[in-house]
Amino acid sequence: MTSAIGTISVTNWDDFQHYRDRDPPWIKLYRDILTSEPWLMGTDCSRLVQIAIMLLAARYKNAIPADPELIRKASNLDHPISDIWTSIEKLVSLKFIKIHGFESKPNGKDSAVLADCYSEKERSEKGRSEQRQNNIHLELEASPSATSKVGPIEEIFEFWKFLWNKPRSKLDPKRRSYIVNALKTYDVKAITDCISGYRHSPHHMGHNDRNTVYDEISLFLRDAAHIDAGITHFTNQQRPKYRRAKTVEELETEEKNAKH
Repeated sequence: MTSAIGTISVTNWDDFQHYRDRDPPWIKLYRDILTSEPWLMGTDCSRLVQIAIMLLAARYKNAIPADPELIRKASNLDHPISDIWTSIEKLVSLKFIKIHGFESKPNGKDSAVLADCYSEKERSEKGRSEQRQNNIHLELEASPSATSKVGPIEEIFEFWKFLWNKPRSKLDPKRRSYIVNALKTYDVKAITDCISGYRHSPHHMGHNDRNTVYDEISLFLRDAAHIDAGITHFTNQQRPKYRRAKTVEELETEEKNAKH
């Protein structure tokens, strides 16, 4: 098969892989890929396909033949062609890559079958993706106002930004994943109480051997133990301090001392 069935390009390739006019024997692989949405939400197969596509993009000047067999050989995978297509579709849905040239079917029996297969799988995957998104919205984004576009995830993140003076912080996939996991067990109030509570923790406010403020939301929401600790800090701060009532003898002593 050839590029007649279409080409694959990596989104924003020129922004990160700029080599001017030379053909690079290597690619730039930034560490931020480990926290990117395609990596976090991908499968083992799609992650390997993701790296293989980047290598092939350097070879084909970001116009890779949309040939799953080529990608399978480049990534040295034993997976069937259908798994490679599924990985490609996932990377498309997560906007890591784009596919061009499928608007008209190519000549050749095998290429036409692959094009039809891709179109069918794309529709199916799109339907499943939309259903998953609907389920997430129903479970995690229920709010008092049905017309509000701000769900609990954004509400919690904006609360953290305001309380800890983080106006330039972004809701990246890593932070989002911690908030989503916390919402599976705790409600919004408990999580915001946790975030507030850590302001009453001397250690987190910088009174430690490193004189460092620990204020990252992913630290507060790392697991249930950290969330519970933050809520405890909040509760202790809100709870009135207990004072024992004075005895009659103590009151009489204070009265005598006041007279003298």
